[in-house]
Amino acid sequence: MKKSYFICFLSILCLKLQAQTLYKSGILPVIGQTFTTHTVDNVSAIDVGSTGDTETWDISNINYTTANDYYYLVLSPASTPNGSTFSSASFALKSYPASDSTYLYYTYFKDTVSSYFELGEFGPVLTVNYSNPEISFPASMNFNDSIQDDFCYSSTAFSVTSNYCGNFSLKFDGIGKLILPYGIFMNVFRFKYSATVMRQSPPDTSIITKYFWYKSGTHKPLVEYIDFLSSNGSEIISAKILSENSITGVSEIASEAHVKIYPNPCKEKLSIELNGSNNAQLKIHTIDGKLLLNKTLEKNKPEVDIENLQPGMYLLIIEQGEQVFRTKLIKN
Repeated sequence: MKKSYFICFLSILCLKLQAQTLYKSGILPVIGQTFTTHTVDNVSAIDVGSTGDTETWDISNINYTTANDYYYLVLSPASTPNGSTFSSASFALKSYPASDSTYLYYTYFKDTVSSYFELGEFGPVLTVNYSNPEISFPASMNFNDSIQDDFCYSSTAFSVTSNYCGNFSLKFDGIGKLILPYGIFMNVFRFKYSATVMRQSPPDTSIITKYFWYKSGTHKPLVEYIDFLSSNGSEIISAKILSENSITGVSEIASEAHVKIYPNPCKEKLSIELNGSNNAQLKIHTIDGKLLLNKTLEKNKPEVDIENLQPGMYLLIIEQGEQVFRTKLIKN
């Protein structure tokens, strides 16, 4: 009996330790992937919260406009205009705003066994070349781990080149539940990045603080929060969230075996059948994230009236305990 308890204890301990480790392979962009991010309009609504391994970060009250979205495509460096400049790059990230598909930036990365890091960036206005590259992420990090490193790069804008060097730290400081406008995500990992960047001539120093919320398997942060503080005291804070359609590999999304929704398309009454004994929460959003309906579903009341919704496509989310089900809803 003691042996059985000991084996059970070790199994639970191993599972807990595994759950508190993020591997590079779980977030490394893969050639062929595409992503969309929403630029947050009301950044003040984001509370970065505290550190710990049982945190809840509620970022559900943010607003964004899809006209300000950014699109990303992971490419082979050889297929990009500046690929020959970065012949050692493993992949390139092409990005552009929704408002101008010709305003293209290409960022180049090198992946090694120990880490992956940025080599440089080319765009219409700005060009960046690292002489001492900055690590993006090591092979793995455990909860409360931190790394430190230094970096140097040159930046050219409007034919003026400036040289910068700096140092940074990256700390794995949080594990918990992340609440976004379109759903709840469990076992999310947060990282805090802190950097001091010094321009050589004319001398200048800036402080950059970033927070990243990662879910293993998404290959891009669910949320990015950036605070830039210049030497003259001016501060710029920005944030982006990953679009719902860009999220993959999220294990807590419930399967259709747990939820049945019909008819879909639907005109008036939507029937929802739930497995399990718990009630659930139903949310219906517009495709751009606006919450239209938020109500509790009871097992003995399976119908939802959607007659007042305008015809079109919506995002339907059902949360039951730690299970989350998402699907597109068509209103006739």
